[in-house]
Amino acid sequence: MFKLKEGVRYSINHRRNEVALVNLVQHSYLIITKDAFNNIFMKKNLDSKYTPLVYYLKEHGYIEERKPREPVENKVNVKPPAPQVKHVYWEITHRCNLRCITCFASDNIAKKDLTLEELFRIAEKLASYNPEIQISGGEPFIRHDLMKLLHYLKDELSIDRVVILTNGTLLKREYLEQLRQWDIHFQISLDGATPETNDSIRGKGVFSRVMNTLNMLKNAGIENVTVKMTPIHLNIHETDALRMMIEEQYGFAFSSSLFEPSGRGINLHNDENTKKMLVKFYEQLSNQVTAILKKLSDNCSVISEFPVVQYVTEQITLNGYPLCSVGRRDGFMIDSRGDVYLCPSLRDNEFKLGNILSENVEPVDFLKRWEPPFIDKFERCNTCPVKYFCAGGGCIARNLAFTGKLTEPSPYCKFFGVITEAVIYDRLHEQKDCEKIKQTLYWMNGEFKKEAEKYK
Repeated sequence: MFKLKEGVRYSINHRRNEVALVNLVQHSYLIITKDAFNNIFMKKNLDSKYTPLVYYLKEHGYIEERKPREPVENKVNVKPPAPQVKHVYWEITHRCNLRCITCFASDNIAKKDLTLEELFRIAEKLASYNPEIQISGGEPFIRHDLMKLLHYLKDELSIDRVVILTNGTLLKREYLEQLRQWDIHFQISLDGATPETNDSIRGKGVFSRVMNTLNMLKNAGIENVTVKMTPIHLNIHETDALRMMIEEQYGFAFSSSLFEPSGRGINLHNDENTKKMLVKFYEQLSNQVTAILKKLSDNCSVISEFPVVQYVTEQITLNGYPLCSVGRRDGFMIDSRGDVYLCPSLRDNEFKLGNILSENVEPVDFLKRWEPPFIDKFERCNTCPVKYFCAGGGCIARNLAFTGKLTEPSPYCKFFGVITEAVIYDRLHEQKDCEKIKQTLYWMNGEFKKEAEKYK
């Protein structure tokens, strides 16, 4: 009889009669049949046909001999990832010229900013790590000394990657050439493919101003631009139209960020609005799958039109901790007072890690003050076939905003679970058999439809 080695877990997929063996130490996994699992771990006498599999599992660190009465699985928590400073989300101001209804910022925040000299001091502390620095706010271009800060980051400290998160309404034409030379990246918020939809969320006249900014960036030869949308019940119907406009008309990247009810966004979070949003969200997923099914060709290459499949594939880390930066412990956010928090959406006192200006500590030491929750603490995930891959549905701040608990998955749980299951068990991202792809897509479609019906 055998048991899983320490750091190895298993999850059962009853739909496919398969079991995933997940090595959270080596960050690897193997899918075996339920029959093989039961034979290896539950029966005294091993069926000889599984002898080669047992040798493989032993050799690759999945199993070891089990003594009588020993459990099959050792539930000792795996150590969290070692802290690293790879990403810094830096709010250089809380001031903003817009009042977008989905914003996770609150109006009840002190508006006094740090001085430019204080920003320089923070930059110097970060420089040795050369992290990706995301400059945000508020609206960063509301600060008239932003270009001086960028000069310091790029020319004096040689920070490789700087991203400006902006609402796209205050960028001046005279900045463009210098921003292009610095290879500054942009993330610009836009919440609709039409003025009527976008401006109902972001404010009157914002759509045309952002379009003007996108045209300026394109004409200036600045290519590293991502336009980001937050789908809610008011705009989700324009997601595909906005994606096509941004990609085809401008040649920029497009992404969407799942809504979370925090900051000003709390006002949108009521039973009626939330249910409307979730119904439309899951119906849209169903429609996307249906469209792909209609286009399937003999080589099934059309599956590439479902980019979230590739995104999920790239996000899987196999360490038993949430997939976001809070779980990875590879970054933090700095607010406009220099306070350090886990992320922009977790800024209650319990998530405050310190102050980068007042404390004489290495930035990485802030992350040592936080231990993320291990996936076994997510009770609702206990019987999920992808619990060690999905790890609680991505963003645990979103979990908290919707449910009041970091370890209680948000209503997007089914979305992450279905896509992850299709990737892990059905190998959708690399499957070449057209008929198998169809079977997986029909199953996904049914799951998304059921989830939409649940919220009607």
